[in-house]
Amino acid sequence: GFSRDSSGKITISGVSIGKDPVLLAYRKGYTNPPSTKPQIEAINPSFVTAGSEILITGSGFGQEKGSSAVYFGGVPASIYNYWGENLIKTIVPEGLKGTVQVCVIKGGLSSNSVQIEVAPPPLSIKALSPNSANQFTFLMSIEVTGSGFEKGMMVRLENGKNIINGFNISVSSSSKLNCTFSFFLVETGTYQLVVTHPDSRQVRLSNAFTVRPLWF
Repeated sequence: GFSRDSSGKITISGVSIGKDPVLLAYRKGYTNPPSTKPQIEAINPSFVTAGSEILITGSGFGQEKGSSAVYFGGVPASIYNYWGENLIKTIVPEGLKGTVQVCVIKGGLSSNSVQIEVAPPPLSIKALSPNSANQFTFLMSIEVTGSGFEKGMMVRLENGKNIINGFNISVSSSSKLNCTFSFFLVETGTYQLVVTHPDSRQVRLSNAFTVRPLWF
């Protein structure tokens, strides 16, 4: 049967599932309990480089990630190594540096923010390819691999007072850039590669490139 009391409670009886009777009740104004707001207790380490793993401890993160996410100053993490109710392991996104506020968002609710310091990645050169050309090569595209690259890099080849500047520099990732050189009628010999960061840091790779005579 169906009944409703003065408080708005609705009761339906006489419903059966299998052999067992079921009593259903609904009270006006009832809502689901609110979701638990996540809370960050600590982040370790708190001094990191982009691409490294951090551990976030706290509560209310949820047993599964689902649509939840960790944000680094507005940038969502894309790599998660673990997600649990009290622990998250995630990777600091590339391109971040300086003071960054980290928070966890679950079910539309944001946790408190905790500050970390992201150091600039080390600037290094591993290799360049190709690594030679003859002195009548008008234009050549060269790929440089290493670390710490970002938009605004400058690239040049040096051999004593002979300097060949690269142009059309394109940084595709923090570990790879491409640029163009002209070797037309430049001095032959072995050159070192010099890469300069926008913040003025500089790194060199000796005996990196050889300019050959045309008849070699």
